[in-house]
Amino acid sequence: GKIRDYALESLTGGTSVSRRTKKNVSTANAKAALYGEKLQEEVCELLGGSVDEETLPPAPAPASSSPTKSSTPPPIVSPTIPPTPPPIVSPTMPPTPAPSTSPPSSKRPTLPSGGGGGGVVKMYTTPDVNKAGDNAKGVMFQIIAKSKISITGLDIMGKDAKESDVSIYYQNGSYDKFDALDKGKWNEVFKGKVMLDPDELVNIELDEDITIPAGGTASLYVVSKKGVLFRKSSDKEFSIYAQNTDFDVQVGLSTKKEFQKPDKLAEFAGRIVYQI
Repeated sequence: GKIRDYALESLTGGTSVSRRTKKNVSTANAKAALYGEKLQEEVCELLGGSVDEETLPPAPAPASSSPTKSSTPPPIVSPTIPPTPPPIVSPTMPPTPAPSTSPPSSKRPTLPSGGGGGGVVKMYTTPDVNKAGDNAKGVMFQIIAKSKISITGLDIMGKDAKESDVSIYYQNGSYDKFDALDKGKWNEVFKGKVMLDPDELVNIELDEDITIPAGGTASLYVVSKKGVLFRKSSDKEFSIYAQNTDFDVQVGLSTKKEFQKPDKLAEFAGRIVYQI
């Protein structure tokens, strides 16, 4: 565009040859102007333009619209978290039992342990045991076996619900055949402290079984310093007041003291634990 303008200016003496410029040329110079127009047309044809086109600055080239590449942000890398180790499981220990605050019971088990004979364990309770209303320091009675038996324990009731020193003796045969008040004539099969009860039978396991052969007789003597309950008998001494298929129980005597002062005719009130 600048080259064309420069050529036109050189031909016209510095005057623009646009249509606006032609109107300003004087009539006196019409001939020159005509010549100039022809020359301008030739120059414009050479330059590929037209005289009638208004000289304008070239339009700016359109900006190349290259696609804008958006930069992809780098991926966010999370920090690697190490796996949580599994919890350490300690072996479960059983809870420690709380210490018992109640005093240990001095009562023995109601059921016998079975003794050392290895036979069939049986129990026999005397009649009306709950009606025993008399008490003494000792009760002496006899058992006659119908078949061989081994007595392993006795259940008795005490005068009071108190701990008492208890002893149990036995001798083969009837106590009227020897001096029943002579302690040396008896065999001690139990001695110890027992928590007695006036309303409940308390089992005493013998330290030694009392074995009675079939048809034989054994004398037993139960002693408690705090008192043992029995039933006063209206029958004669050695009368049978209780029995089962294995033995008979005979009326005996009560004593006011251990091996001293026989008092009343007495029926042993309790339970006999034995084996056959």
